[in-house]
Amino acid sequence: MTPPMPPDAEMSLMRCLRQLVLSVGLALGLVAGVALPAAAVVPPFPQPSEWATICDTKRPAGTNLARGTNCRWIPVDGHPRRYLVYVPQNPTYSLGRRWPVVFMYHGSSGDGEQFWRNSGWRALAEQQGFIVVFPTGLRYDLLDGPRITKWTDFGLAADVDLTVRLDGYPATAPMPADDVKFTLRMLADISTQLFVAPRRFHLAGFSNGAGMAARVAVQRPGVFASAAITGGGLSDVYDPSRNPSLLFGVGTLDDRFLEVINRVAEPDLTEIPLSWADVETVLPGFLANHRDTFGMDPADVDVVEGATSTRATWDLPLGGEDDDQVVRFVLMEDLAHKYPTAPNNPNGFRFALMSWAWFDAHRLP
Repeated sequence: MTPPMPPDAEMSLMRCLRQLVLSVGLALGLVAGVALPAAAVVPPFPQPSEWATICDTKRPAGTNLARGTNCRWIPVDGHPRRYLVYVPQNPTYSLGRRWPVVFMYHGSSGDGEQFWRNSGWRALAEQQGFIVVFPTGLRYDLLDGPRITKWTDFGLAADVDLTVRLDGYPATAPMPADDVKFTLRMLADISTQLFVAPRRFHLAGFSNGAGMAARVAVQRPGVFASAAITGGGLSDVYDPSRNPSLLFGVGTLDDRFLEVINRVAEPDLTEIPLSWADVETVLPGFLANHRDTFGMDPADVDVVEGATSTRATWDLPLGGEDDDQVVRFVLMEDLAHKYPTAPNNPNGFRFALMSWAWFDAHRLP
């Protein structure tokens, strides 16, 4: 496990990245929206079938980003990694503006194309004017199951066979893959092609992707302002140099959590409204990992017990120049282990919309 960067190094990285974004953005901004000639570009891997219909551009990193869906790839430790960059087509938002950037990490066995289709983030980007990135994780052999896509969250090494490599994955490349580096490479690619808003980089994720977003948040808190995750999170306690604001949630019918705490035998505690004392009883370890990582005071929590959700909010103790950091947990009624969009759960939770409101309110100082 890669340890968090020291605070001084983290702040130095943040300042350097901001300076890079500003200087390169100013140099390239005048041509950032000019499309390159349409040419056949063949990626160094089998193309997903969806690329035949969804890609407005199909180019390697370091080339132009256009409005719409940009299907891209970038080498990381000698291996090509793929991702989608969606730039709104809404003419209300000029290509010369400073774009907020959201990274959306899929869950286990998923891919970026799946969340491009089904998460609700693309439509929201069109409405609100931000760039959203849909990367795809590498495939690993589970210790007790098939080969599926996974992100290198803090717990991955315990779940996969690290002696088995993908075809073409270099022998010198780290196992598991360095997905934090992958994230920073994608961000650098976007930052050199379009103007971006350095105080407004955010992380979203579901399930294993929630764990990945949480990892990036605690290891690069000087780069990313906030995170919003559901169906997963931190698997242990960590010590970030700065507390990024975090929104995290889970459904009352999420079998990953019900199984862990043996909740199937007590269905009464999966119904909303719940008292906060009951929520802490239902999810003690899950809440404790986040509470102890972010320094949330268990005695200083604002609880709202609603008709379809129970919500708890903490102000965080790491203040100084980085004030206004907040953590919020939401328990959503009748939601199974799925990324909440309006059509797929009885109460119509839309986690992308909830997340964007969170991101819009929490920026780097």
